Amino acid sequence: LFGTEIRSFNLEITNRCTLACPECPRTGNPWVTEHLTDLPLELVQRIFPLERREELLGLRVNLCGAHGDCIYHRAFHDVVGHLKAAGLRVSIETNGSHRKLAWWRRTCEILGPEDSITFSVDGLEDTNHLYRVNARWSDIETAMRYCAPRVPVVWKYIVFAHNEHQREA
Repeated sequence: LFGTEIRSFNLEITNRCTLACPECPRTGNPWVTEHLTDLPLELVQRIFPLERREELLGLRVNLCGAHGDCIYHRAFHDVVGHLKAAGLRVSIETNGSHRKLAWWRRTCEILGPEDSITFSVDGLEDTNHLYRVNARWSDIETAMRYCAPRVPVVWKYIVFAHNEHQREA
């Protein structure tokens, strides 16, 4: 392992989220609710300076969260735009709720074929909301349908007793 070159890593850019998943450490945690925060764009710019593009080229950053959903960062498009300008490949992990089509259009304009969006959607319209509390199916479906022809899309699916009948064999 020593001497191995790091080519990808996770970066949590916000603790904001619109969902209230029962097992999420954010759900029901008043400290998180009282301390909503975003990683400042200026810090992202310092960590990934444009003048180091040659060294950063091809490095993959996975925008995911244990406490938040990256798409709710207040300057999300600026952060992703900077990461792309710095030569990074970007993977986004999200539930996809509570964003309009225009927002997804802008996102896909920034991303390229080397990037990806993973939608964490646990079931179909009648079951996803049972775990992903506050999820809006119409938003998710719009996002997935719009993004899939433009950017590589992955559907991440946790199998529960209430949705196992919906997965394909």
